Amino acid sequence: MTIETGLYSRMADDVTLAGLVSTRIWPAQRSQNSALPAVTYRKRDSEAEYGLWDAPPLYMPLWELDCYGETYASARAVADRVKALFDRFIGDLGGASVVAMQPCREEEEAVEINGSNLIRVRFWFLMVYQE
Repeated sequence: MTIETGLYSRMADDVTLAGLVSTRIWPAQRSQNSALPAVTYRKRDSEAEYGLWDAPPLYMPLWELDCYGETYASARAVADRVKALFDRFIGDLGGASVVAMQPCREEEEAVEINGSNLIRVRFWFLMVYQE
């Protein structure tokens, strides 16, 4: 399993989030004309810090998680749950050992996608992990 699969599984396996978005969780971008609310996730940037000798490297990706809804309330409800799943998370994620994860930025905006006006709440999370 990869860190990306672990990130997806943590969201997909959460009963509360599934009650909000069903299976509408996608890497990179939403499926065109898909129902709402929904979540997308992608790695924006990544660094690795290599230790001395045979110590495994620490990977430090920056993740972008977008929560979409037709209304502010629906987008916010999804965003609050996603944030609760990852804010200060420590533990196993896709076979990797996450030693720190925390939000570093959040923004809300109205966006037009395929002629529809949507609300998007976007988070950036910094993660530190070892494989």
